[in-house]
Amino acid sequence: MKRKSIHIITFLVVLSTLSLLAGDSKRKTGYNSLFMGHSFFWPAGNEVGKLISKTAIKDHQQYMIKGGDSAGGHISLLAALNTKGLNDPTDSKNIDTSIVAYIGYNPAFTERDHEDPQVDVLCHLNDKFPPSLILFGDQDPWLKGWNQAHKKLTQMGVKNVELKIAKNEGHAFWIYQPWSDILLIESDKFLAKLGLIEGEPTLKMPQPGEQMISATE
Repeated sequence: MKRKSIHIITFLVVLSTLSLLAGDSKRKTGYNSLFMGHSFFWPAGNEVGKLISKTAIKDHQQYMIKGGDSAGGHISLLAALNTKGLNDPTDSKNIDTSIVAYIGYNPAFTERDHEDPQVDVLCHLNDKFPPSLILFGDQDPWLKGWNQAHKKLTQMGVKNVELKIAKNEGHAFWIYQPWSDILLIESDKFLAKLGLIEGEPTLKMPQPGEQMISATE
């Protein structure tokens, strides 16, 4: 049975299930995912985060996955952490908004975020951080921001975050082939390892060719 897909475009933000990764493999049903693309301006991004999170919850089944690239990776992570500024006081307290996984393609945060604690990921990290896959190019200037977040998570005892690096690549490298397929395959394998999907990826890694290198200590 194919999983139900939802597609919403708002401020270049895409909400869909990861059925795009499924191909012809056998997959479990019963979860949604959020994948937020870049780019948009604050505070518009804050409102987008509220909108798509509520939309997903309305169709919430068993599991929820969040993720995004660049600025979308930043905002989706804030939503995943249940950041205070994203909570509407009129929302029901009886709805479980927790997630089972986060996938970030070069999520973009910087030291300047501390000027506004509402958007500063470092202010909201905790030891309940979900299993996560983070993918970056080693030449990406935004990698420094993630390294700070990763360091803090490690200090908190979080051990379920995988960081993978593409050598000699910069920001948003994954929009080009063969990286587009490679990152989809990496995401697919990550979700399969968590037991959220089944079967092997239908896309094939280039042989020989580029690959993501684990940078997790």
